[in-house]
Amino acid sequence: MRYLPVCLFLIALFIVPTGSCQPLSDYLYMTNLEMSLFDDVIWFWGHDILTGDVHSNDYFGMKGVGGQPQFYGGLVTTSQDEFHYASGADPYFELPPLFNIEPLELPENLLPLRALAIQQGHYYPNDTGNLQQGRLQGSEDGWVLHLWNLGVPYDSTNLTLIDTIEYNNGLDWMCVFFEGDLDMFGDSVQGKTVIGNCGNIRLLDNLIVEGADIDSLGAVNFDNENMLYLASEGAVIVADTWVNGRGNGVSYNDGHQRQDIVISAGIFAVGESFTFEHQNDSWNTYYWCDPSGPHPGEHDERGSIYLYGSLVQYRRGYVHRSNCGGTGYSKRYTYDSRWGQNPVPLLEFTNSIDDLTIRLENDTLIVDQQHIFVTGDSVILGPGAYLRFEGDGRYIFRHDAELIVQGTEENPVRIVDATDSDISPIVPLNHHGKISTGTWSHFILETNGTFSLPALALDHGLIHSIPQTTDLTLTYAGEVEINDVCFEGYFEIFSGERHAYLHHSIVEGRLIIRDPMTIDHVTVIQNVPGHQFPGIRTLDDVEILNTVIYGGFSVPVQCSRPQFHTTIAYSCFYGTNSDYMTNVQVGPGVFEANPCFINPGSGDYHLNDNSPLIDAGDPQSPMDDDCTRADIGCYFYRQGDQQLDAEENEDGTLPDGFEVQGPWPNPFNGTMTMQVELPQPELLQLDVYDVLGRRIRTAEQHCTSGTHSLSINLEAEPAGVYFVRINTSSESRVAKALLVR
Repeated sequence: MRYLPVCLFLIALFIVPTGSCQPLSDYLYMTNLEMSLFDDVIWFWGHDILTGDVHSNDYFGMKGVGGQPQFYGGLVTTSQDEFHYASGADPYFELPPLFNIEPLELPENLLPLRALAIQQGHYYPNDTGNLQQGRLQGSEDGWVLHLWNLGVPYDSTNLTLIDTIEYNNGLDWMCVFFEGDLDMFGDSVQGKTVIGNCGNIRLLDNLIVEGADIDSLGAVNFDNENMLYLASEGAVIVADTWVNGRGNGVSYNDGHQRQDIVISAGIFAVGESFTFEHQNDSWNTYYWCDPSGPHPGEHDERGSIYLYGSLVQYRRGYVHRSNCGGTGYSKRYTYDSRWGQNPVPLLEFTNSIDDLTIRLENDTLIVDQQHIFVTGDSVILGPGAYLRFEGDGRYIFRHDAELIVQGTEENPVRIVDATDSDISPIVPLNHHGKISTGTWSHFILETNGTFSLPALALDHGLIHSIPQTTDLTLTYAGEVEINDVCFEGYFEIFSGERHAYLHHSIVEGRLIIRDPMTIDHVTVIQNVPGHQFPGIRTLDDVEILNTVIYGGFSVPVQCSRPQFHTTIAYSCFYGTNSDYMTNVQVGPGVFEANPCFINPGSGDYHLNDNSPLIDAGDPQSPMDDDCTRADIGCYFYRQGDQQLDAEENEDGTLPDGFEVQGPWPNPFNGTMTMQVELPQPELLQLDVYDVLGRRIRTAEQHCTSGTHSLSINLEAEPAGVYFVRINTSSESRVAKALLVR
């Protein structure tokens, strides 16, 4: 079982290998070798900041010069058992690094890209009798390719070929391949393009896609569809040009205009490295600080390389040297999460990753000290499964990995965080934009301070906070639904600026909401006497509806950031001071009253029949299951039983005349029929509601006395339970039907 060093106790495993390969563009930074051609260690140092997944098959070198290397937003892994440290190195890792990870194997050539370029008509061979070199510019109108004879300086008036390649040409990914060395630059690249070549690629200036923010140093919005990938069978080289910082450009303090280079692209150096030109070796023809030259002893610092994309290289290349007292660039590398949704085609690690499905039911899995590193696998926790984290144990998910929690009401899944770490024991690296674990259903989660939930939805769960406050992070790369979950303790909820929905849930403690959220039909209870704090504290745009806040909170709701909007409507407070709510817009239907719970002391927050919360919810909200106006709070009060049967007389018989039979068939598949018997002519109104109380069909029909058949077609609706209400001028009947597929 690849990547799974773990102690397993009483575990039943069902393993299904499928053998998929991982795209190169899954990593921010990856190397096979971290040593130079002369076997020198190439160090990470104090000016280096990397944000994303980082891996090497080799030893990483860390040096504490000019500060400390910093690694954010992903996992640092190595196939070796340690790092090399020098000069007081104490690098910062947002997540603890992992060692002894299986090496990744790189492709040896770019033959698949050649074939794709030939198929698409964008292959440029090189005549061995008249070798060419090329320059490719990403312009507003397309790629402009200039070719000229090898060994001759570039001269726009002495070219052997000028060609313009329109962006994409209707293709998903366009591939252009050139047999030879290639110079590149451009600030408005469009479409999805892979550029390949058999020689070196020199970057003469910034190379960014259209829509990238040059002032934010190459950052690209997630919905931007312009993507660029460079693949070279040689090296990818930052050229020593004035705009790239040549001649101690950092001293000009002019950002990317004179000292930096900005790249919004993926890069793969098949045979060599990503490096920079003219490194001031004393034996080289370029020696900036030559004592006998015009700049004796001067530095040649050239700013920073701002890479917003992905970088894979066979051998790590220098981008900074100590020559001349300092030559080259600092690294500011940030992963472009769009590569997770749109991996570069045909470029994958060549070793197979076994996709495993691990099923755990009615057994125990203890993660103790070691880590489960899950890549392309599914871990399914079924009814009765017990997952416990101890020591430094962690689950780490990446590359289409899934953690699926599927308990039952009688036999829920139990997950316990018994670690001492302030890092979540589940680490879903969802900056790839891929991780979607479906719905966690019927579970009990005991947290110990920080927990990451990669679920698309949470349903029928209990989350208990062991310490005073738990940071709960919703990491799915989209909107998250939370329904019928009980929170016990103090929770600070993060969703990464994505909208979350909290429905029909209970909070026994308090909530701090860091990101946009809709709170609907929630019961918030202060269960720790003497603690004065808001019931709900917001730090982003939050809408609160049909919610009751009960107990000795300092205020029911408080918005701590006035630039955001918190609104509350059709909600109730009791036992808390609503006069001091700050930055909260109070809408209609908000009142103070005893909610009349059945037994709040024992945790029963159902409503008594005299509760003022009954029928006090938002009239625009879906009706309760009894087809009445929405109640306030987590639980609704069932008024009668009209959603299942026709209304009865006091003696239990049906009223004379108005009779409803059906529906037939039931369950039905698309169309059902109901029969209505009328003692006199009537205007019949027929309404169909889904299980959430939303009216999805309505119709009126004048009917004579007698028997009538009504056909109802729901072929366009999803499977589920539906309620049909038939009204006359004085009576109504409701029947339930089940639509199946």
